[in-house]
Amino acid sequence: MTNITFKCNKCNTEGTEDLNDWEFDQDFDSDCDMGPSINYWVSIDTKCPKCGNSINITLIQTEYPIGADGELEVDSSTGCYDIK
Repeated sequence: MTNITFKCNKCNTEGTEDLNDWEFDQDFDSDCDMGPSINYWVSIDTKCPKCGNSINITLIQTEYPIGADGELEVDSSTGCYDIK
């Protein structure tokens, strides 16, 4: 995995989270045209390194068909913006 960066929506300070420090959950969907898909997701709860604002980022990635790398996408977020 990799790092993600974000900006606090209260003080605009940039923060970073190493995705290797978080455990991804997964589920399977077998009702797809080209075989099953795997959905991976993680909910990151952290705080702004400067002001302590609570930040939550939920990321999701779908592997479909199995073996194909899907893009890691922001599913939802609170307390931050400009997530990369």
